[in-house]
Amino acid sequence: MKNLFIFLLVALVGILPLSSQDEIPEVTNKIVVRNAHITVRPGTTIDKGSIFIEDGLIKEVGSAVAIPADAKVVDGDSLFVYAGFIAPLSHVGIPRPKENNERPRVKRPGYPPNDVAGITPERNTEAVYSASEGNIDAMRKEGFGIAHSVPYGRMMPGKGAVISLNGKSFNESVLRKEASLMGSLTGTRGVFPATTIGVMSKWREMFENARLAMAHMKAYQANPRNKKRPSHDAAVSALFPVIEGDMPVFFLANTHVDIHRVIQLQKDLGFDLVLGEIEQGYMALDAIGSHAKMSLISLELPEAIKEEEDKTKDEKDNKETKEVSKEAEHLKKRKKETVERYEKQAGDFAAGNIPFSFSYLEVKPKDIMTNVKRMIKSGLSEDVALAALTTSAAEAIGVDNVAGTIEKGKIGNLVVSTKPLFSEDAKIKFIFVDGKQYEMDIKEKKKSGGGEVAVDLVGVWDYEIDIPGMLPKGTMTFSKDGDDYAIDLTNDQNPGEVISVKGVSIDGAIMSFEYDVDGGGMSIRVMTDIEFDGTTFEGEVSVAEFGSFPVKGEKQSKPE
Repeated sequence: MKNLFIFLLVALVGILPLSSQDEIPEVTNKIVVRNAHITVRPGTTIDKGSIFIEDGLIKEVGSAVAIPADAKVVDGDSLFVYAGFIAPLSHVGIPRPKENNERPRVKRPGYPPNDVAGITPERNTEAVYSASEGNIDAMRKEGFGIAHSVPYGRMMPGKGAVISLNGKSFNESVLRKEASLMGSLTGTRGVFPATTIGVMSKWREMFENARLAMAHMKAYQANPRNKKRPSHDAAVSALFPVIEGDMPVFFLANTHVDIHRVIQLQKDLGFDLVLGEIEQGYMALDAIGSHAKMSLISLELPEAIKEEEDKTKDEKDNKETKEVSKEAEHLKKRKKETVERYEKQAGDFAAGNIPFSFSYLEVKPKDIMTNVKRMIKSGLSEDVALAALTTSAAEAIGVDNVAGTIEKGKIGNLVVSTKPLFSEDAKIKFIFVDGKQYEMDIKEKKKSGGGEVAVDLVGVWDYEIDIPGMLPKGTMTFSKDGDDYAIDLTNDQNPGEVISVKGVSIDGAIMSFEYDVDGGGMSIRVMTDIEFDGTTFEGEVSVAEFGSFPVKGEKQSKPE
């Protein structure tokens, strides 16, 4: 039986255009943001300045910009404007493939087909890109206008593309079709190369074969007489631009051990290296600074240590008991030190003058700014943090000539915030991508302190979603395990079917959660934000490119 929300998605396709509901329809190709505080680039600002965008490009920026009579004017009074953010390594627009844990069945496990072994460097992002993927809208809402998107995979997943987060197809979105080769040290279970050592050996073999093939090709082109016509494997040919230095390798290296292994490969094979999704770079700073063209620090941070975690369970349960287990105290100290190292890592890169930006392969869009602020709190300067989101990110993927700053001739990508970007209560009000305006639905959060809602959520809640011509109804059953909530969702249209949701986020009276549904073979992300007020709640449900819809609910009962 189909997923209980398929009926909702099918209905949406019929009644809505494939565009975000917070997208403001175009009435002119000219737009001016006036009288705003503009950060042209990190460290350079214009107070009470204006920006004129025409046909998606910045035409003028400054304190005295002439406003065309036919331009749409956005009043920027008391607002703060920054260049649109750039994600230099992500899976934006790429549906997550379904996991297959079965061992590959091949005749020769020691010499499997390339696709089985995870070796597909000839595959490009266009082949797997989906303009309706929900993470495009989610990243845009967080201020991103450009992303370097790479395929999922293992040893050599394929080639990455640089895309604009404002297009109805790959061709409408693409800025650079083949911008990188994606690499990792991940093997395939049950076939060669399954181990890290095997993967490294296979990288060397592939590069050697590619060099020989390229030499043969050039010799044939120079004088084909008495030479066999070249015929090369597609995977081998795909490495030619890497070998010639025209294409960098974005290589996953989470741990300090993997960082050193990847750098050894780079020294042996000579490719231009960008280290991606770094988690333990603080343990390999000297090696990174000497060999990586750019480093991309993972924004997927360990969970922050709460103040109350500074006390052991014994101290909480019995204030008179002061004796604490040495082992528990040691583990608590190690955990705190580890979290602090991850939070301080970006500051260490900056202090060592090692070029870096951020990596977005694992972090959830809604956690991006929270985690950047954690890094700032741990010593990273705001200017360097902004550079990592804009100028350094643009340099990492070779688009710094058209993006990353607010300058004449560059793409009209802007982030407009209610307060200075890294302020605790700053909210994004507008996003401009290619000059197209998107307005965010800003909601004031009701804080109850301690990250917990001030009402008893556990129990069954009725809900209904207000969709034009429809009114889907069902139940949300909230349960709790320690500090974590889980939700079981049902819908009256499909009785008996349940979606179980974990990873629920609580901030004051606001609850956020998301999950994927199968939309006819396409994975569609559903994101929900609701605000509780006693025994009722209100909020919105965002369904990928189909838009956002009001949802409201009321508590039905407590569980028996």
